[in-house]
Amino acid sequence: MWRDTHAWRRLHIPAALGEIGAFGDARAPLDAQRSDWTWAMFRDPTRCASARAALALKHGHAIRAPTLARDGSPVLVWRIGQLDLAGCARERLLDALCLRQVAHMEDGLQASRAISRAERRL
Repeated sequence: MWRDTHAWRRLHIPAALGEIGAFGDARAPLDAQRSDWTWAMFRDPTRCASARAALALKHGHAIRAPTLARDGSPVLVWRIGQLDLAGCARERLLDALCLRQVAHMEDGLQASRAISRAERRL
């Protein structure tokens, strides 16, 4: 299972991140040894690499806040209460929303990892 998970991540995570955002520094962006995380989700749907990503950006419900919590950790904001899941299923938007969720979760995990490495806690 561990190998399968890492194989899936190597294939799908970079693709999801590339569709809906961009790295400020593209050199080995997912290298766990890096102590920085430069990826940011696009704000403008027209910059997205696909129609699916543009839909995800326009109708998504989660972001990483630009400020940190008092303890220095990233703040992830979810507005799931505003999301019409039945409508998303009816309109076949679930794939697009999953793309955004994958990118959002990876952004939070990698931002946390980068902060921990920079503070020598990891």
